[in-house]
Amino acid sequence: MSTDESEQVARHPVVRFLAPYYAANVALLAVYPLWLRSAVIPGDSELFSGNSMLRLSGEVQLAGCLAVLLALKAKAATSIDGWLFNVFLFGKIAVAFCLLVDSWLAPAAYAAAALLAAITFPQPAYSGPTQVRLLKGATLSSAVLAAPPEDGFWIVLFTVYWAPPCSAFIPVFAALSNALASPSLHFGLVNLTNAPVIARKFAIDTSTSSSQLPTLILFHGGQELARLPAWAGPPPAEPSARRAVAKGARFDEASVARYFDLPARSDGIAWGEPRENPSPDTVEFADGAASASKNAKAKGKGKGKGKGKGKANKVKQS
Repeated sequence: MSTDESEQVARHPVVRFLAPYYAANVALLAVYPLWLRSAVIPGDSELFSGNSMLRLSGEVQLAGCLAVLLALKAKAATSIDGWLFNVFLFGKIAVAFCLLVDSWLAPAAYAAAALLAAITFPQPAYSGPTQVRLLKGATLSSAVLAAPPEDGFWIVLFTVYWAPPCSAFIPVFAALSNALASPSLHFGLVNLTNAPVIARKFAIDTSTSSSQLPTLILFHGGQELARLPAWAGPPPAEPSARRAVAKGARFDEASVARYFDLPARSDGIAWGEPRENPSPDTVEFADGAASASKNAKAKGKGKGKGKGKGKANKVKQS
């Protein structure tokens, strides 16, 4: 392991929340109650009036809507990074709406400050402990696509760094690698931002409207066994063809581990074989996962979710 990799592994994952991105966004939100509310918005503003049907001021109603929205976002959040992105985004929008009630100048200045902060201090990339190997074109071919079956499984994350869902999932993927990486299961990451050839090869749409970002693919012996999100129908006949993917794919840690049965892959159990004598330090999930044996037999005809119920998979505690 190189010196840079050793420093990256040793760095505590919480340190990333001390980056200027978080400080700047906290300041942009805190400036409203500390200064803007009293110094910029007039005391007789309609924002503070309770003349509505609910007899609540516009400020209180907006705060209530923001709280409900963030609660819903928290339930669906992949990681704390993704949820904080939503807190900052919708919080700044709410502040701009409060300023817009009485003036155009104040919200315009606030929006300019928020834009400047976003350009100057982008959301930092995850740099905490990880067992994920960064793969490029040549290393992807040699380490994954040309790997013999005895080298084990590869679970590869295809991502772009400008997409918030990808940034939110990278810490989750790192946590999975720390818990489950083994000689039988390897974790890799491919940045598709400047790799359109690789994106076409694996039929991954990298446009701003894509529903395939991020994409996870499980490989064994150089062959694709499963992917998330899965195809809604048969996989494309041509690598460059675009096809719809199944909706409702979940990218939280437990769902990803269960979908690919990563604990079994980590233990070296072949794709489609039942997992016996699980280790005691595991957590049980009661709902069904994708049917491994069905997908192994149907390779080349698309990836579908199994309908087996009652069989629980095990996920190691991290």
